[in-house]
Amino acid sequence: MSTMGEVSYKCPYCGKEFDYETQFSYTIFGKMLDFRPYGAACVPTPVPKCPECGFVFFENSFSENEINKLKEKIKTDDIFKTEPDMPNYYYLAREFELLDRNIDDIIHYYQCAIWQGCFTEKLSNILFSYIDKVDINNKNYYPYKLIQIDLLRRMSRFDMAADLITTLKNDSAFPKNYGKLLDYQLILTEQKDTDEHEMSETQLVKYKNPHVRMAIANLDEERWYDLSKIPDEVKTEDFWLEVVSVHGQVFRQVPEKMKNYKMYLAVVKADGLSLENIPRKFLTEKICLAAIKNEKGDHRLKFVPDEFKTPEICLNAVKKNGTNLRYVPEELKTSEMCLIAAKESNYSLLFDIIPKHLLTPEICLEAVKNNFSLSVVPPKLRTPELCLIAVREHGSNLEDVPEDLKTPQMCQIAVQKYVSWGYNLRYVPEKFKTKKICHDAVQNFGLALEHVPEEFKTPELCLAAVQKCGLALEYVPEKLKTPELCLIADQYDGNLLNMPRESKTQKIRLLAVQKQGGSLFFVPEELKTPELCLAAVQNDPWALNAVPEELKTPELCLAAVQNERLCLEFVPKKLKTLIRNGAGICAPKIQNV
Repeated sequence: MSTMGEVSYKCPYCGKEFDYETQFSYTIFGKMLDFRPYGAACVPTPVPKCPECGFVFFENSFSENEINKLKEKIKTDDIFKTEPDMPNYYYLAREFELLDRNIDDIIHYYQCAIWQGCFTEKLSNILFSYIDKVDINNKNYYPYKLIQIDLLRRMSRFDMAADLITTLKNDSAFPKNYGKLLDYQLILTEQKDTDEHEMSETQLVKYKNPHVRMAIANLDEERWYDLSKIPDEVKTEDFWLEVVSVHGQVFRQVPEKMKNYKMYLAVVKADGLSLENIPRKFLTEKICLAAIKNEKGDHRLKFVPDEFKTPEICLNAVKKNGTNLRYVPEELKTSEMCLIAAKESNYSLLFDIIPKHLLTPEICLEAVKNNFSLSVVPPKLRTPELCLIAVREHGSNLEDVPEDLKTPQMCQIAVQKYVSWGYNLRYVPEKFKTKKICHDAVQNFGLALEHVPEEFKTPELCLAAVQKCGLALEYVPEKLKTPELCLIADQYDGNLLNMPRESKTQKIRLLAVQKQGGSLFFVPEELKTPELCLAAVQNDPWALNAVPEELKTPELCLAAVQNERLCLEFVPKKLKTLIRNGAGICAPKIQNV
């Protein structure tokens, strides 16, 4: 997208201060044949023009000495008065011209003037005169020639454009990467086409039929069904064959009488997704293989009739997407194919479709590397190496590691490698729960404290746990639940449920309801103060239901209802009208539809 806004400028020529619309950012999608960019942008980017003297400039583009030179020259050649109403970039090019500045800048600014809508013979000839002065050693020499060809063609000077194209084709130094541009310009010139065209269309140069080029250009821009500009009389079988060879989905528009084997083969080569729409009588092994090999045909094996499911077709399908193994006949499944499926798919039921006699440790290993859970691997194939790799891939796989294969190293990885893996401490055998592994688990995930042996629950470890997650307070031994620890837990979660009664000070209760308004439900009635209730309702309007009736003031009720209108239900009857009006609530109007 393009971002625009006004910016303040000071004219370097007359000193006038003014605001001018400026482009801050933009997105370019491509270029036209004259190298003009297009996209979500203002092209060319706006250049400021002084409303007082007409001087055009970019900031810091002229030195003080150059401004003085321009003032002298404009005394005898006032371009702003003698050539009024020209594009801003025209004046910028003329200013650079008067200063004899860089020829590339002058050409660019004249080109921008044309892009601004001043595509005249006069301006084009000025541009051509500068292009003719450019030395062949200039890096822009050939792009300038291509620009000249495009403008000549659009001005209907087809002979001159053709001569220049021939000259460049015979130039051994002409860059090969511009070859398609030149070929496309030749086609457009021969057809006497004077329209603007995008560079992306040069890929269509291989299509000699102009109607085919127009159709494919429209389809490339995702105007899937906009072929209305193509006359019906030119939509021959050859026309449709070329179009569907590029965009297979267009075959739905092909008249039924023109749909034949050759057409369907072209369709699946272009778009494998069309295989399911091909009539059974046209399906052959060749068509099915072409559809499977197509980059879009990764799930199409299910549409291939069994008689055409050859080893080659099935293997290609599985290479595209491992889940295609479920459509492979049992007799065609091989260890190689199953291994590829394990590498190329994370299909959860993969092990259900691999024959047991083909299941190998190698296949299981690839599956686990591809994010499969260890639980799907048959127990007899869970080797020490496989289990270690599985745990490295995801710590929760420790749950499915046979107890006799669990090692201290494996358990350490399961709880420490990533944040949140600490909760995998629950799968660590008690004999491997050392002080270090418990510390690492809690540092990763506070709630892992639940599975820490009591002898390792030190004040320091409990503090680390509640700092990670206030809810871990539930697993702190009662003797370690100090007011200070409860305050920290509350600051992290605002939960009063797991705090000892003696630790619940009024300060802690206030912090709790500020974090979770619903905590007010766990505050004894006699300890609910106006300040506490207001803080709770401001955090969670539904906490109004926990406020004692005598503390439900108009201000408190309004604060709740303004945030959640349904809380009007908890407002005392005598205050409902007042609160309804204050919150702007009225009975819903029934509208006729």
